[in-house]
Amino acid sequence: MSQLFPVLEQTAKITTNVEANRLLKFASADGEMALATSAADLPAAISRRKRSAGDRDDVGVIGIFPCEYGGNVTRGQRLTSDASGRGVLATAGDEVHGIAWESGVLGTIGSILKGGPGMPGPQGEPGE
Repeated sequence: MSQLFPVLEQTAKITTNVEANRLLKFASADGEMALATSAADLPAAISRRKRSAGDRDDVGVIGIFPCEYGGNVTRGQRLTSDASGRGVLATAGDEVHGIAWESGVLGTIGSILKGGPGMPGPQGEPGE
């Protein structure tokens, strides 16, 4: 059961088509975000609704937000993005989008604790 406890949301221009509850990365211009498609993408926010490229929408930056999982996830694990913007287990060297607040499997709409850019990496330190 996903949870929602927003602390900080921001209105952003979405530059790619995105489904609801997907991880976002920074796009090429200030105020723009795109679907995260790799564990190397710098974390920005999470989509709240399905949107088309060019739409503006409120996105979740800091707080607890619903997140679709791309595989088996256990609460407390650090999450990164798969190729579809779903939350998957982060490993060494991956950018961390947040921490799983609930356990789930592929396709589960779980919850992610987003701490904003600079969240600790898999080794516990920013950038590791």
